[in-house]
Amino acid sequence: MTPEEAKDASQVRLSLAGIPVNPNLPLLDSFPDLTPRSACEVASRAFTMSYIVGISFGDSASETLERIRKDGLEEHLTPNEKIFLTKSSYSEQDRNWAYWHGESVLSCAWAMNLIVFDPFKDAPDNLADLFWGELVVPKNQIALASLRPFNEIYQEADFHYRLHWAVRSWRAHDLPFEISELLVAARRRAFDWIIGVPEEWDDVSLDT
Repeated sequence: MTPEEAKDASQVRLSLAGIPVNPNLPLLDSFPDLTPRSACEVASRAFTMSYIVGISFGDSASETLERIRKDGLEEHLTPNEKIFLTKSSYSEQDRNWAYWHGESVLSCAWAMNLIVFDPFKDAPDNLADLFWGELVVPKNQIALASLRPFNEIYQEADFHYRLHWAVRSWRAHDLPFEISELLVAARRRAFDWIIGVPEEWDDVSLDT
């Protein structure tokens, strides 16, 4: 799939949903500028973030870090997350930051072909069961992880890039939009990271 093909498909999809498109947006990066993440990397990132999400529901830094270490995932924490887990207490803003990790987990779960979702709605209720279920053993799930075909993930990355522009555009004009910009941005960050943009997780550009 070429960037042009991804752009055309995304614009059709957005138009059918009644969402404005910007034909002048730059094309998404393509090979050789991309280094796609492996299934193991994506699964490890998803499990790590799923524990971060727990902080939004009242978990402490110490118990979160203990779970992460128990499952051998500490190396998959980003620099910002490592700093976050040194805090002795969390503000409402902190917990909101942790909460939006869940939408990035959703992107990873979709890329791993574990779930389907509507990009215009909140994450499905069964998302947590994929990572927090009683029978879930992270190291086993990570070892068995696989990904959808790259072209499918690339297309979803392009779609969320263009959807992100639309959400920002509507907000700039004080128009209501049915989904949060933070939700779209969190999903987009994960998709861009999975397809292998040059930046590391904390530095993924979310420009539109």
